[in-house]
Amino acid sequence: MMEQESRVMVGIRFGARIRRLLAIGSALAINGAAFAGEPQAVSVTSKAFAQNPAHYLNQTIAVADFACYRREADYLCSSGKGLDVVASAIEASAAKKKIDEECGEMDGIERKPGCVVDLILTPASVARAQGNVVRKGIATTGEIWIVRAGSISITAHH
Repeated sequence: MMEQESRVMVGIRFGARIRRLLAIGSALAINGAAFAGEPQAVSVTSKAFAQNPAHYLNQTIAVADFACYRREADYLCSSGKGLDVVASAIEASAAKKKIDEECGEMDGIERKPGCVVDLILTPASVARAQGNVVRKGIATTGEIWIVRAGSISITAHH
């Protein structure tokens, strides 16, 4: 009888441990869902972004075909279509390393392979200012949109 009671107690303790583990697993799944619920980047064409960048303020967006280079205190990514993105930082990646090591202002303006990337960013502010514009394959200056963002993510443009 004592042996049977002992087995029952072990079973109860084992069941309690399983319930505790299931509760922890559920809590982790709920927290994981919160992370998965973080805003996904909405894909936007560079043309649509350049036409109305204010529409995308405070939204996480993915936009392709920007030539980036490091400046003293930030990064400049130019679409060549009347819109530049000024980012305080670029998240670590192979594309960022290439930009840091190989891409300067002229490389960005000339759209040197490896310096052209796709961006994921959350625009924080938009203003008009003088900048570089490519018209009929020739770089010139004109009034463009300057979009400021905090840290951005980049991938090699395909």
